[in-house]
Amino acid sequence: ALPIPGGDNTATDGDAECGDGLVTGAENCDNAIANPDEGFCPADPVADCPDPGDDPCMVNEIVGMAGDCSAVCNIRTIDMEIDGDGCCPAGATPATDDDCMAVCGNGIVEAGETCDNAIPAGDAGACPADAAACDDGDACTTDVFAGDPALCTAECTNTEVMAPVAGDGCCYFAGTVAQEIDDCQSLCDDYCTQVTTFCTEAELGVGNALFNDDNMDGSAMDECQTACAAYQFTIRDAGSANLADDDTFNTMWCRLYHLTLADPGLGGDPVAHCGHAAEVSVTCNIDP
Repeated sequence: ALPIPGGDNTATDGDAECGDGLVTGAENCDNAIANPDEGFCPADPVADCPDPGDDPCMVNEIVGMAGDCSAVCNIRTIDMEIDGDGCCPAGATPATDDDCMAVCGNGIVEAGETCDNAIPAGDAGACPADAAACDDGDACTTDVFAGDPALCTAECTNTEVMAPVAGDGCCYFAGTVAQEIDDCQSLCDDYCTQVTTFCTEAELGVGNALFNDDNMDGSAMDECQTACAAYQFTIRDAGSANLADDDTFNTMWCRLYHLTLADPGLGGDPVAHCGHAAEVSVTCNIDP
């Protein structure tokens, strides 16, 4: 049908016919009009529609169909959380949409953050303020502060000491007491005090109590300290022959183990265990 004479070929004419090359009536386009002439029916939301702008959450879509001349461009706001589409919709976080960036200071530890500075100190996820905050009170760990709380990247690492270092306050169970005499001397003090107290010749027989201080001249304590400084500690290595639960090999741990079993104050048996604790027996003298 031809347009009504004198009509302006707009949607008010009421005589639209899809495919007549005119956008009339309720038509949004006419599929007889060639791209890029005005009134053509868009088919590609990227190539055929106006630029939606720089906001990645604003995208073009085509509503309607070219077949009935109803196709039209429409700018839509993305509200779905979809990874990889470049848009972080309102309410989304890095945990729900990988297009979202972490926001330091929002009280949530998000991807790329080690903490959040809006979380109160002491709560999980709070940012350590400085190196002092990383001190775990354990001399046998190395405490390191890294990152920046202002950027929500601050963190503490507390790594177990894996080597004897004299004067670090850690009595590391490897090597001998002599290697860490300052850090481990208290073990020898405790051991020698106990072993010269209840591991006497009365339990071991005359001449067998190597550290018997019955004569009260202090020589046994000196002898014990000298011997203790040469004792091996238990090696912290699951692949080693000196396992932490070993009660046979030449280790300080072995002697302390048997000394506890010999302590009559703990219900122990000095006769059965003092020989091992005080180096009379071959038990605790076997090199690994």
